Amino acid sequence: MLDGTIDDPATFAFVAELDDYEKWDDLDELRKANPNYGVSVAPDDLAKKIRQAKADPHRVAAFQTKHGNAWVGSTAGWLADLGGIEAWSACAGELPSLEGAVCYAGIDLARKHDLAAVTLFFPAELNGWQRHAVRTHVWSPEAEIERRSSRDQAPYRLWAAQGRLTIVPGNIMTAEEWFAGLEPLAERYNVRAAAYDPRFADDLVVKLQAAGWELVEVKGYASEMDGPMRLAAEMIRGVELLHGGCPVLRWSMANVVATVTPDGLQRPDKKKSPEKIDPVVAWLLAMIAWRAKPARSVLEDRDAIML
Repeated sequence: MLDGTIDDPATFAFVAELDDYEKWDDLDELRKANPNYGVSVAPDDLAKKIRQAKADPHRVAAFQTKHGNAWVGSTAGWLADLGGIEAWSACAGELPSLEGAVCYAGIDLARKHDLAAVTLFFPAELNGWQRHAVRTHVWSPEAEIERRSSRDQAPYRLWAAQGRLTIVPGNIMTAEEWFAGLEPLAERYNVRAAAYDPRFADDLVVKLQAAGWELVEVKGYASEMDGPMRLAAEMIRGVELLHGGCPVLRWSMANVVATVTPDGLQRPDKKKSPEKIDPVVAWLLAMIAWRAKPARSVLEDRDAIML
């Protein structure tokens, strides 16, 4: 409701939060963010979680979000280092016409527990634009929607109604369903190549290769992800990107927590991020495909194929 995703004047919202995020480990301060403190919210349990967060700094963002009602995107995580949600919102201009535009795809698959995401990156210089553009779409099994909505605190049903998310029947996603969602993209856009995470991807890769897709395998190592993360940071800080105000991508960006290696290389860390980051991971994969710069569309010189 704050960002206009939901417009409902009849709904009253009350958000209890910390007055001072720097005092996230102070039980007296935490009482302000937990109106049921001492009833269903046990002080001893909060004290235990504070000790755990202090022992592992990567837990701090999750603690502040879940127990202090802090926006992780503005107080912690990767986006905070890029200027917070304000910097991301500055890139929310209207997208240009994308039909037939040159782009690169990032594919981050899931069978059940994560979202399956495909993000398209449209380079400005290849389309005659002033700014790059990005568009994302996600899929989720029908059987997981209600549980995911409660667990992830995300309006999946609303996003489905807006056309941002496709709900797939059943409780898992198959290669056939992934392919059915991806193949129309090659017909609508000039997709030059796609980078993908190999988890769950074996059967889909066979289908995409048979259909003529140019593919790049990316295992998610920091040595692979550091480059596109730095590029993404430059685009956001320099307002060189357009994302059209996509609520799914905004939510995902606010969730990203990065792990940094001793060598200073970074990668998005799904385990340490408080909620789902699959659309952002897919965007970074798309930029890896872009840097490879294949010369032709995946539809060029394609023969008739039966799948």
